[in-house]
Amino acid sequence: MKIYQRYVLREFALFFLAAFVSLAIILTLNSVLKLSSELLGKGISLFDILAILLYTFPQTIFIALPIAALIGAAAMAGVLGRNNELTVLMASGISRMQLMAVVGAVAGGLAIFGIVNNHYLIPQGAERMGRTVNAAVANLSYESLTPGVFRSVGDAVLYCSRVDREGLHDILVATPSVTISARLGQLVRTPQGTSLLLFDGSVLDSRQGTDYIRFSRHEFPLRIEGIGLNRSHHTITSVELRQREDSGAVLQFHKRTTFALATLFFGVLGFLIGTPRMRSAKSSGVLVGIGVVVIFHLLRSLSTSLAKGGTLPLWCGEWVPLIVLAGVTVGTGILAARR
Repeated sequence: MKIYQRYVLREFALFFLAAFVSLAIILTLNSVLKLSSELLGKGISLFDILAILLYTFPQTIFIALPIAALIGAAAMAGVLGRNNELTVLMASGISRMQLMAVVGAVAGGLAIFGIVNNHYLIPQGAERMGRTVNAAVANLSYESLTPGVFRSVGDAVLYCSRVDREGLHDILVATPSVTISARLGQLVRTPQGTSLLLFDGSVLDSRQGTDYIRFSRHEFPLRIEGIGLNRSHHTITSVELRQREDSGAVLQFHKRTTFALATLFFGVLGFLIGTPRMRSAKSSGVLVGIGVVVIFHLLRSLSTSLAKGGTLPLWCGEWVPLIVLAGVTVGTGILAARR
């Protein structure tokens, strides 16, 4: 690798990482705000929440990777231009196309990583996140129950006056059809999940009458649910998506590929629009790049709507914006080569 290639590679890596980390922090904070209230309300520990955020990181990469490539390349080109480093490189016989080839090679590598992330890491992360959430919620402990506070546990509401080594004292359990009161209750693990073993109490089942039935020992199964992680198109493996025929599945499959490939064209286009000769002196390559991202997503929104409505084939919904982006990148490159 030549000296100028190592230099451009290093500068692009620094600006790309700065943009990626900034975007990742914003997206992670959004995930925290989105999940924290629901997860903390179910008694999930901080360690499990951190593990869940780790499993959602591939989705963060999915969104941030192409944008970071564009912003990083545009910022790098702008800085090299303002410091006259581009001028020195070109005076040394290194063309703009050679510099663009270095950026394109790195962006191409990022695009390949994006394909692996989008098709394999995202579904695996979603599956592990679901298992972690459901296991943590099902592992109901005495520490997660606050005396004197009504706590929703599955489809039941649980209340106790005191918690100690014996268990839950003066306990009340209520469902839409059953009300149970008992002197003592203990949480027990069964092959089917978590149950509440109650002693010395009474049960009222409104479906069978209005009389209380006394008992000395009664087992009440707790139907504990996760956070409703349904098998959406974002969590299904690419193999399953290809086997489904609904529009959402088809679009999601192609989206995983086109978003990754967009990293390549965004990186090259970012370098071109960040070069001073490709824009006006007063404009910023980063701002122009942000505008390109907005236009790309608006075009994608339009094309997917037309695809869902039957005006375009489903695959066109995700590939048309990428083809347009590729055409703009090639056209900008040809224009830069002639200047």
